[in-house]
Amino acid sequence: MKAIFPLFFLFGTLHLAVTQRSPVPNLPYIDQEEAGFIVDSLVALQTKIANTEHKDFTGLVVIKDHQLAIEWYYNTFWRNQILDIRSAGKSITSLLLGVAIQEGLIESLDQDVYSFFPKENTDSYGMFWYKKQRTIKGKTFDYLWASGRGGNQLIVIPEENMVIALTATAYGPNYGHGRAYAILTELLKAYQ
Repeated sequence: MKAIFPLFFLFGTLHLAVTQRSPVPNLPYIDQEEAGFIVDSLVALQTKIANTEHKDFTGLVVIKDHQLAIEWYYNTFWRNQILDIRSAGKSITSLLLGVAIQEGLIESLDQDVYSFFPKENTDSYGMFWYKKQRTIKGKTFDYLWASGRGGNQLIVIPEENMVIALTATAYGPNYGHGRAYAILTELLKAYQ
């Protein structure tokens, strides 16, 4: 569990992206192949994202083993751009979740999330992390997932020591989440 905290911290720092410096100061880069990705598959994914019909996908960032493996931005967005903060609260939530796990305030990731909130306020969209599992190319990924409006996705894969952030501004249209799911699928297919 203690290995998850640095991932949450790195992701929380990265996702805010509201200053004129790198997402995480002094975060080293790692070669994509060294990080376990099939480079040709990543090139195909990058081309697919760049050529998507809707021009509101803004970025894909992957931190693997505490190193920046992928940092792609689209449609005039860049790391220093200030984005709508609707879902930025999840970054703070992820930081606090990491601290709570480290401090033993959360017994387990399997603990019922509703036990932390008043029963009358359990309808808050984008407030919760979910535990999910997907099998891609015969490999099973257990991960934590949070989703926000517009197709924003935060994924933590503890066993792979990986954090994935997908950002978009598809507020209103109903394709944002499906597109994010498809990009995540292709990204995991490109991971060995």
